[in-house]
Amino acid sequence: SFKTDNIEGRLDYYLMYIVAGELELEMPKGTKTLTSGNFVFYPPKFRYRYAHKATSEIEYMWLHFTGSDVLTIIEKYGLKMYPEINKINHFNYNISYTHCQEIKLRQ
Repeated sequence: SFKTDNIEGRLDYYLMYIVAGELELEMPKGTKTLTSGNFVFYPPKFRYRYAHKATSEIEYMWLHFTGSDVLTIIEKYGLKMYPEINKINHFNYNISYTHCQEIKLRQ
């Protein structure tokens, strides 16, 4: 089990994606359980808190990034910043690839 509480947040954007298992995410109005396919975008300098219980296994991925058009790209694809939770199907890898290519081209 583990718990993360980064009071000052990060200097970059932080995307956290749940591949398998569950993660308890502290939200402004209580706790939300993230499950397989959920992901959340944290803006820079934003506190994030989450925990995993030892009763189950967790597999998750994260990505830290910067860029002047990040919010524009997120909006363009109908994605939401924290405290909203996004959900995708694991088998829809084209979405992730398209987003990464667009971000790369704008650098």
